[in-house]
Amino acid sequence: LPAISGSALTGVGKVLQVVQASTTTPASQGGTTYASAGLSGTITPTSSSSKILIMVTQYYTFRTNTTSERQAFFRLMRGSTEIMETVYDRIAVASGENRVGTTATFNWLDSPNTTSAITYSTQFKLNGTASDLYAQHDNAQSIITFLEIGV
Repeated sequence: LPAISGSALTGVGKVLQVVQASTTTPASQGGTTYASAGLSGTITPTSSSSKILIMVTQYYTFRTNTTSERQAFFRLMRGSTEIMETVYDRIAVASGENRVGTTATFNWLDSPNTTSAITYSTQFKLNGTASDLYAQHDNAQSIITFLEIGV
């Protein structure tokens, strides 16, 4: 059989575009209701059948004065719609000021079914109100990357 070059293949399974956005602007949260974590980006799919692979790396610190509140929740939004949620456990070693920096990393394969611009963003919250979350603390960089995959 003759060899097939990559250019002869259709867009199925190929990465059609890569878009990346980042921020170093701090955001904070001290409650149990979701608030913006300050990270967002926009991609415009070239085909309505495309899948969008979203990869998030968000730096945050967790400060607590108690040993009872140990969870930070993050969610990924497409516009105003939640498309996934994840939780990170933070075990406080003792009460008193206890700030620990870490990175929330999560991926999601979305099927937005559109060729219009889509904005994805992150939000975060706590499981109690005696702690605080700080995204991009000390101007650390957080990144959101999109890969459009042909289907």
